[in-house]
Amino acid sequence: MKTLFLLLTLTSLSFSQSKQIVFVLADSFDSTSAKLVRYEKVGDIYLQISKPINVNLGKKGLAWGLSDYKFKKPSFTPIKQEGDKKAVVGVFALSKIYTYHDFIKTKMPYEKSTNQHICIDDTKSNNYNKIIKTKNKKKYSSFENMLLKNETYEYVIVVQHNKKQVEKSGSCIFLHVQNPQKKQTSGCTSMKKNHMIKIVQWLDINKEPILIQTPKKACFSFKKEYPFINCNL
Repeated sequence: MKTLFLLLTLTSLSFSQSKQIVFVLADSFDSTSAKLVRYEKVGDIYLQISKPINVNLGKKGLAWGLSDYKFKKPSFTPIKQEGDKKAVVGVFALSKIYTYHDFIKTKMPYEKSTNQHICIDDTKSNNYNKIIKTKNKKKYSSFENMLLKNETYEYVIVVQHNKKQVEKSGSCIFLHVQNPQKKQTSGCTSMKKNHMIKIVQWLDINKEPILIQTPKKACFSFKKEYPFINCNL
């Protein structure tokens, strides 16, 4: 039986209608690790349905990303740039899963990764920040293979960051399995495989799942729209 922790009545329904929230809280913009909890909306209330787990962030910490959700950014805080090795701060839709498997248990759209699947981080390409399937990888000056020799991309949840493909504003942002050779990432959020599988099995595209990721310093920016989040994990 699923354990329920936090119960809080919402006073406003003006924000996104997402019924599933993956919330990641770091100590600071320089943090390379954080805590993750999950919330789910039941009726007019949100329930925290998981205990905090440890996750890994970018090697250089965090920076504000680009999404459809606009929030006041505290002054003198970093903005995401291509190649800065920073994970993204903000609110982002979770849209699709890529996996090494033919079949996985989930209510999200998913696709099996092959050696032809790549994510483009070539800032001059029309396919910048897109996952494509191609036999002509040499066409792109920079890309990430989606099928790796280790388990890092065995389960990948696509974070809808920089959908408008703003040049040099960051690309290929995912939730994925922790790299067995290193904890910190180049800009994604990673975790142990068993935790990743639980999230994959829980997510439901019909509940419009989102990621809220922030350091404690900026957490207040989200509290007005998402009053149930705990900024003191």
